[in-house]
Amino acid sequence: MMKTIQFPLVKITLFFLFGLLMAPFLSFNITFVFILLSVLLLSCFLIYIKKVRFNFLLFEICSFLISFLIGISTVIIHDQSQTENHYLHSSIADGKTTYLNITITEKLKKSAAKSRYEAHVNSLNSKPSSGKIILNIAASKSVDTIDIGTVLNVNGV
Repeated sequence: MMKTIQFPLVKITLFFLFGLLMAPFLSFNITFVFILLSVLLLSCFLIYIKKVRFNFLLFEICSFLISFLIGISTVIIHDQSQTENHYLHSSIADGKTTYLNITITEKLKKSAAKSRYEAHVNSLNSKPSSGKIILNIAASKSVDTIDIGTVLNVNGV
């Protein structure tokens, strides 16, 4: 086991996974991460070109930090709730009627009591918005199925 950890690729992968796991707890701006990543890539390149013996440790540390930052940037890029117009950032008052404009994107597995759909939020209270939601519709004979791509206006409290 200890010999496996000596391989550089294993260490780099562990730092990448550590970055993936730590990203939700660290609140970094994507521009800050990319600037820091660029600086580290440039310094890693310069250390590699000089090939001075004591710089091997610096090169290794730079490589690990780059892998860590790539893990963090992966989480930031793929997290839709980070966008400015995500529906989670909208202020919704309790007890007030909320108007949603959604587009059905996928039909999920149906249960005995409900039909389930995945939908993309187009607008929330007439303001452009984004994000995905799960729509549960009580099973009834009047509504058999909803087609993929159908745009719905939903009112809720």
